[in-house]
Amino acid sequence: LQAVDVDTTGRTMRRDWISVLDKATERQSRQRTFYREEAVDATLTEVALQAIDNLVSNFVALSAKAWSDDDVLQFLYDNVSIVVESEGPKEDYPPLQLAVLHYSQVVPGDWETRIQQLPEDANIVDPGLVAQALVIDPNRPRLLRRM
Repeated sequence: LQAVDVDTTGRTMRRDWISVLDKATERQSRQRTFYREEAVDATLTEVALQAIDNLVSNFVALSAKAWSDDDVLQFLYDNVSIVVESEGPKEDYPPLQLAVLHYSQVVPGDWETRIQQLPEDANIVDPGLVAQALVIDPNRPRLLRRM
């Protein structure tokens, strides 16, 4: 939210980010405490939680601009409000998946957000050939013979 300059310290008629984010932070803290208390291997649990933090921060860094629209922010607010208000017992927490350990060392630079293209001056196709190919001549013979 800070990446798209959303005021999370104030309240408006439509959104009360302060209370929703406070409840979300409390819920996250309770869930992390639950995972740490129920952990069979404390080291793996900590690494998995750090990997989740890394994944979330990379996702936010790469997709923050997509959240800047007012309708998307309202959708996000409505759904976060529903999630933090409907917390059930601790048994409802999803199991911690250790498969996220693969992502513990990932950095945002590992994902490309654009396609590499050749520079204009490195055109490997001769412009004379391209011009002939673009000329439409219905009487021109086929380039490939039928077999």
